[in-house]
Amino acid sequence: MEPGVGVDLASLQSGQGRVNPTSYPRVLLPSALYAASYLPRESRSIRVLHLEGLPNRQKRTKRHPGQEIPLQGQLSVQSLDESPHYTALSYVWAQAELKERRVIHIQQDGVTIDELEITENCYQALMSIRQRAGSISLWVDAICINQADDDEKCHQVALLGDIYGLATMTYAWLGEGHAGTDKAMRYVRAQGLRSTRLQLGLAAATTEQTKREERRRYTGLFFRDILAWYIEKNDLDFILETVWLTRAWTFQEFVLSHNITLLCGNEELRWEEFFAAI
Repeated sequence: MEPGVGVDLASLQSGQGRVNPTSYPRVLLPSALYAASYLPRESRSIRVLHLEGLPNRQKRTKRHPGQEIPLQGQLSVQSLDESPHYTALSYVWAQAELKERRVIHIQQDGVTIDELEITENCYQALMSIRQRAGSISLWVDAICINQADDDEKCHQVALLGDIYGLATMTYAWLGEGHAGTDKAMRYVRAQGLRSTRLQLGLAAATTEQTKREERRRYTGLFFRDILAWYIEKNDLDFILETVWLTRAWTFQEFVLSHNITLLCGNEELRWEEFFAAI
């Protein structure tokens, strides 16, 4: 979760809202939708989005498969005290110009009861997750928290540590990417694996000579990979300097989370692989 420009945690907790209306698109907030899934303030309850997957025939047929199939899912209320199974989504709210109106259809008993308008960035993240994971239970701040209810926002912000900490996994959405950033993600993954193997090799080495040989072998593989991969600097910079990695709010979510997977375009990267590479 990341507030709009100029809004911080203090403003949330004081009930002053979280989004600068001049920098963030209008979000449709159906009151009936949230009234039907009320979160008692005295409880540690959260809403979980059960995102529906794609039909099998729609999977992996093009870069953005299932684009013509609308996002849809159901909301349920679950208690953090009962160890619910869900994956958290971390992404940047602020975005470029909205391409078109983006919504997710909220259903009940197979019938759409409301449409919830979401940002372009949230939409692309959910499309990517649906393609990778199919049907999945998610915690998404813009959907699972009633953004029009300041009391609820303050209540849920107080639970963020547990929401991210208890999630089975956290997806960190870096952006749509393209063929070049897909290649850069694969390159970072390969370098992370090489770095991990180097550390294991050094730990197993019994003499200084074997350590030098291990480092020499790693250096040779590193430069060979640079020539083989031929990564454009701009594509690698997109990964290393992505807004998600530089915003204070999403960094807070990173600290609270465990088992983080970075998503960019068609590729994913475990945080451990990314950290080892850099």
